[in-house]
Amino acid sequence: MKFIKFFLVILIFVGTMQSQVDRSQKPKEGKTPSFSLPKIQKGVLSNGLKLMLVEQSELPIVQMQFVFQAGATYDPVEKPGLFNLMMRMMDAGTKKRSLLEISDEFAFLGSRFSASTNYDGSFISVTSLKKDLEKTLEIAADILQNSIFPEIEFTRIKNETLTGLTQQKDRPEVIAGKVFSKILYGDRHPYGNPVDGTEESVKNISVEDVRAFFENYIHPDNATLIVAGDVKMNELKSLLENKLITWKNGETKIENIPAAEAVFVPGIYIVDKAKAPQSQIRVGSIGVRRNTPDYFALEVMNMILGGAFNSRINWNLREQKGYTYGARSSFAYRKEAGPFSAGGGFKSSVTDSCVYEILAEIKKMRDSDVAVDELEFAKNSLVRGFPRTFETLGQIAGYLGSLVLYNLPDDYYNSYIQNIEKVTIQDVRTVSEKYLQHDKMAVVIVGDVELNKSALEKLNLGKVNLLDANGKCAE
Repeated sequence: MKFIKFFLVILIFVGTMQSQVDRSQKPKEGKTPSFSLPKIQKGVLSNGLKLMLVEQSELPIVQMQFVFQAGATYDPVEKPGLFNLMMRMMDAGTKKRSLLEISDEFAFLGSRFSASTNYDGSFISVTSLKKDLEKTLEIAADILQNSIFPEIEFTRIKNETLTGLTQQKDRPEVIAGKVFSKILYGDRHPYGNPVDGTEESVKNISVEDVRAFFENYIHPDNATLIVAGDVKMNELKSLLENKLITWKNGETKIENIPAAEAVFVPGIYIVDKAKAPQSQIRVGSIGVRRNTPDYFALEVMNMILGGAFNSRINWNLREQKGYTYGARSSFAYRKEAGPFSAGGGFKSSVTDSCVYEILAEIKKMRDSDVAVDELEFAKNSLVRGFPRTFETLGQIAGYLGSLVLYNLPDDYYNSYIQNIEKVTIQDVRTVSEKYLQHDKMAVVIVGDVELNKSALEKLNLGKVNLLDANGKCAE
């Protein structure tokens, strides 16, 4: 009975408080958040491995990320997917431990290990409780110094990769992305090939290729270890010097990535997906490097164009016309100029209209100034969402990895908010005119050719080219 009375009192109190809230009035905006990373400490081991440490003692956890200055761009032209296959095998076995032993030891400690690659770099991530840091580092160091890439595991992972590539043929959005890259960059530039390779290229990769790549690229003078968490620099260096004592520098020189130059002929490129209810559309061109001084203005401009739910492209094609569940645009910033693209999945019956509207929004962005309220909304969205991207140790390590990969200054993120706030209407107009060449873009579509070809030809955007799922001519 007492509990019921207490519960009724609480309900009355909550109801009274809610009745005092005027829900007809929009809450006032708070102050612009301030942000600064904790101090970045730096060091170098005797073997040349560079260290970056951000101390965070709130939790007894340590997050480590080895960042290697080489990724899929260094795959041989005839063997795309080699770097990806090597990184997938990083914990497959050493001279001391089998794959199962590595997995069991990490699991017993509650530690996590992962390895991956992208076009610009490769990454090994290790998470450990503070009390188990030494043992966790011992296993990770064994992997870095003694991996042997057993043939039985190579065969298994290679077959898994081939299965995944086969399954991608049933995913129009994946096909659209890969063909779009192939059209923009061609066969000879690394960005024209997928990170995970093709069925043909992966079949040609041998375990000897993987072992040779490991010897060539996974060494300390090609790496930076980023650490965030509950550890001191002197403690960290002592542990690493002890565990990585046999990890030696390599002889392979990391060469610059070739300049990205447009090799495509503007036009429409279609991969046939007969009777598909949707068309996957990608419209775009070669964009810009990550370390461009135009980065902040581009981020604001793209937020207005297609970087958010209420952006122009999504508002037009989803909210006004109902052609799609969602449409976006983005710049893929890389060491060399990555792609700019806009698109999504759209009703097949209105494919031509969607292409027209996307290009119209790009042209409008280029040819006229944005409104003051659009600019302020875009800047506020970027600024107010920025601090939460550093909430976890993994996020901190990841963002510091970008400083390393793209040669950005240590205080880059501390000044991010101020740099976004400085962007003006004229800045947005300038970068739009510079990078949004609406009449020099490729249009890639994965959809029903029979239904859409004649309508697309009437857009007068150039030749309509028929391709297969690998981006090769199908006519």
